[in-house]
Amino acid sequence: MGSAASAQSTSSIVSINPATGQPLGEVPDMSAEQVRAVVASARAAQHAWAQQSIETRCRRVLRFAEILMTK
Repeated sequence: MGSAASAQSTSSIVSINPATGQPLGEVPDMSAEQVRAVVASARAAQHAWAQQSIETRCRRVLRFAEILMTK
């Protein structure tokens, strides 16, 4: 979503934790057309992901987790 969303949107919406009032993060403020484009891109990526074997998907998820844990 990052590249498709950021290329088309310059403003963002800040998500606030209602319990603390602290910001949780930001998301791009997009039009309905931009959201549809991002969703279509995600659906295409999911189709490609589903074509991978379960072993390949597991290896990729584990590698992703390793990368996250080292940061």
